[in-house]
Amino acid sequence: WVAGFAWNRWPRSVEYAWNNKLAKLDDYVEVFPAHGAGSLCGAHLSDEPMTTIGEERQENYYLQMKSKSEFIAAILDGLPEAPQYFGHNAAINKNGPELVNWKAAPKKLTPKKQLLDPDSYYVVDIRETKEYAPMHIPNSVNIGVRGRLETWVGIMVPWGSKVVLTGNEEELKEALFRLHRVGYTAEVVPFDTWKSAKMPMARNTLIKPKELYNWMQSGEAPIIVDVRLPAEWNKLRIGTIVNMQVDKIPELASKLDAKAPVLAVCNSAYRSSMAVGLFERKGFKKVSSLDGGSGAWIEKQYPVYGSDTKDGKPTEEES
Repeated sequence: WVAGFAWNRWPRSVEYAWNNKLAKLDDYVEVFPAHGAGSLCGAHLSDEPMTTIGEERQENYYLQMKSKSEFIAAILDGLPEAPQYFGHNAAINKNGPELVNWKAAPKKLTPKKQLLDPDSYYVVDIRETKEYAPMHIPNSVNIGVRGRLETWVGIMVPWGSKVVLTGNEEELKEALFRLHRVGYTAEVVPFDTWKSAKMPMARNTLIKPKELYNWMQSGEAPIIVDVRLPAEWNKLRIGTIVNMQVDKIPELASKLDAKAPVLAVCNSAYRSSMAVGLFERKGFKKVSSLDGGSGAWIEKQYPVYGSDTKDGKPTEEES
């Protein structure tokens, strides 16, 4: 829970709060963290729903530091970059959000070609990867509702964008509710409505691990882009491939040839499917994704490389 303060980049204030306030409390005082494991509000957060001052005094790694410099280094180690929407959410929390009519019907847009313009609209396809790949609205970005939808929308979609969601009716209802919680409002175009209107469609291919492995062996592989974090790429990757974390693609895509075939890879295909749409928005025409991600690659026992591998195989911990 102490590490959770780090998002504010005020390690000195955290140190002061512990030494001058919290440490003076009795051991039995209970603590109920606002954030836990998996939250973007800190690094190495515990998944315990509650703790006590006494437990933290004895077990919290960050509180064992002997000097201020060690404490600051420990707090900042592994702390990811704050998503762009955090600053906007902080302002909303301070000023108070607008009232939301949860019973209001979603605002449905009539299918129109203007939605294909990435400078005018940000279309988010909330369906599953395997539904998105064979048929989707051109330039839409696949951020599945069954994943961390609100987090990834907050990371990827610039604040103030005209957001349009597409999916089925049930998915859209859930997505709108969840996005409101992080300050995003959106209009919707049910995918079946777009399809029935016979509007333009795009498609991409989910490449099986065996097919990609054969291409790599024959020297015919496309440009392979690992879209995970650099730390993930460094620990385990499927070969000598480009690392371009997914949220950096809009600014880094120009480093690649938009006319060349590109294949995106992540752990499970959730982020790589997202990357497909991001590349499409930058004018790439031949983009695919590794079906099942590196997890499926490892399952087929194809060679991997990095600090968490030995003799081309994942270490026991990674496995």
